Amino acid sequence: MITEGAARRVHIIQGEYKVLSDPDAVLSTILGSCVAACLRDPVAGVGGMNHFLLPGTGNTPMTGGDATRYGVHLMELLINGLLKQGARRDRLEAKIFGGAKTISTFSNVGEQNAAFAVQFLRDEGIPVVGSSTGGERHLQVSGASAPSCRLVDRAPVNGHRPSVDVLFDSVAELAGRNAVGVILTGMGRDGAAGLLKMRHAGARTLGQNEKTCVVYGMPRVAHELGAVEQQLPLSAIGEEILKMTAARKEGTE
Repeated sequence: MITEGAARRVHIIQGEYKVLSDPDAVLSTILGSCVAACLRDPVAGVGGMNHFLLPGTGNTPMTGGDATRYGVHLMELLINGLLKQGARRDRLEAKIFGGAKTISTFSNVGEQNAAFAVQFLRDEGIPVVGSSTGGERHLQVSGASAPSCRLVDRAPVNGHRPSVDVLFDSVAELAGRNAVGVILTGMGRDGAAGLLKMRHAGARTLGQNEKTCVVYGMPRVAHELGAVEQQLPLSAIGEEILKMTAARKEGTE
């Protein structure tokens, strides 16, 4: 968790869900083709968010850590977590985010993720009150005095739109050492060169280890290029990010 003023920021990574009742808490995540479903009961004052990689089906094996990859599992966990905290099913409402088409030459997994979330919520009788899904534009960080994120229309980079390399390149140029870059499971090599540029600019960098990856592609290439300081299991990355940012803020690294 990162405290910024009155807000308590809680970051969620792939395969996680969180349920909170703190009015000062802000849930955040980073999405590509993955989808995050945000649900709340406005009367009970409780809400939560998940982050899933693939839709999954009722026949998908749900054993061990594999289950956390799939929306069919994480949606159930999120709803049940809300109900345990005092929410009522008939008052739940949802918003959906993510589901971008990240690889132009492959099937649109992001679209399938978003469609799954919509259908799941419809089947559960939970209204979707807002969404921002799909998209084929790159994300960049810009503005030295007041950094902000913006979407840009450009040709695919390494066959990807949006491309992680475009985002990481912009962070390297703008933030330099005041950044942490993380590359997670994914096919291909998108993001590896950009993460190397971030490391050369002084940023701290992490990669997901092979054992916890669904597809050990992007993290593998980044590791081979020397872009990754540490390879960690998915469950340990969030805590390491907080350690890195705290050390840099305190000047103890």
